[in-house]
Amino acid sequence: MRIHQIKGRLVNSYLIEQDGALAVVDVAWRGEKYVLGHVRKVLGVAPEAIRLVVCTHGDPDHSGGVRALARLCGADRCALFDGRQPLYRNGDHLSRYGA
Repeated sequence: MRIHQIKGRLVNSYLIEQDGALAVVDVAWRGEKYVLGHVRKVLGVAPEAIRLVVCTHGDPDHSGGVRALARLCGADRCALFDGRQPLYRNGDHLSRYGA
């Protein structure tokens, strides 16, 4: 397993690489371009290798780009609870910040 820190404009995302599959943790609003650039240019693989996108909590600097990245690469989306309320509704939409 390898973990890559991906520096965005203001915040970081993390990419976990294992057995040819990729998972991304925390994607800021409009941060998907940094993740996709790293996957294509540094790893040399197609974005479809991203199978899971996770946010640690609902603030936009952690969840704002989750839906966009998942849509672009066809990944399953996942969001965790933030301690107050679930970030998912009906398994499809993040409940806050329009992610």
